[in-house]
Amino acid sequence: MLILKNITKIFNKDLTPDLKKVALNNINLTIDEGDFVTVIGSNGSGKSTFLNIIAGTYFADEGEITLAGHNITNLNEYKRAKYLGRVFQDPLVGTCKDLSLIENLYIASRKKYKKRLKWAFSKKTDSYFKELVTKLNLDLGNKLKQKVSVLSGGQRQAITLLMAIMEKPKLLLLDEHTAALDPKTSETVLTITNDLVTKEKITTIMITHNMKDALTYGNRLIMFKEGEIILDAKKEEKEQLTIFDLLKKFENVVD
Repeated sequence: MLILKNITKIFNKDLTPDLKKVALNNINLTIDEGDFVTVIGSNGSGKSTFLNIIAGTYFADEGEITLAGHNITNLNEYKRAKYLGRVFQDPLVGTCKDLSLIENLYIASRKKYKKRLKWAFSKKTDSYFKELVTKLNLDLGNKLKQKVSVLSGGQRQAITLLMAIMEKPKLLLLDEHTAALDPKTSETVLTITNDLVTKEKITTIMITHNMKDALTYGNRLIMFKEGEIILDAKKEEKEQLTIFDLLKKFENVVD
C-alpha cells in the first residue's frame, strides 16, 4: 500500500552545519495493505516529519513515495488528500465548530465528489448518519443537529475519526490523536479506533508517545531515533515485546 524509498528530509539545509537538522535519513519502508502500524520515538526523532512527508505537508529532499500504486512524491498536500484520511492531536482541528454534527458528516461523505452548491439532505441521510454515530456509544445519536463546538473532546475526536474513514481512504494517518485527551477518554477513542480500522481493514499509521498503547494496538511497531528507523517489529515479534524491551532498545542505541 505504501512504499518509501530513500526518503531524506533536512531542515535548514542551506545554513551552517550546526544549524542543519536531519529529520529523516534515507528511510526505506514498505507498509502492506491492511497493516495497522504504531510509531514511537522521542521528541525530535523524526516520527512527525515521517507522517508529514507522507501527507505532503513537507516534501522530501530525496527519495520517492508510492501510495496504492501511485507515485505521490511531487503531489501537493490537497492532491494527496483524496487518498488519505488524517486525525490530528487537537480535537478542534478535524471538525468545523460552527456547523452541526450532521453537516460535518455530510461534508466528509462528499469528499470524493465534485463540489456543488446544493446539499441533498434527506431523512435517509439523517438515519444513516444517526446509525453511524450511535455505534460509537458516545451518546451522539440525538445530537446530530447540535453544533460540534458543544461536544466534548473525546466525542469530537471520535467524530473526526469517523469522518476521516467515511470514504475509506487508502491510508489513515493518526497523529497522536489521543494525546490531548484524559486517560479514560483516550482509552475510549483508542478502542473505537481499533474497532473501526480493523472492521474496515484500513491501512493505518498511528503515532503515539504511549509505549503501552504502541504495544497493545496494531500488528506492527516502528521506532524512530534521530531520523532513522531503529526497530521494525511485525506480528509475532511485536507480540513478544515489552515496555522494558523498548526502553532497552533506546539505551542500546544511545550507547
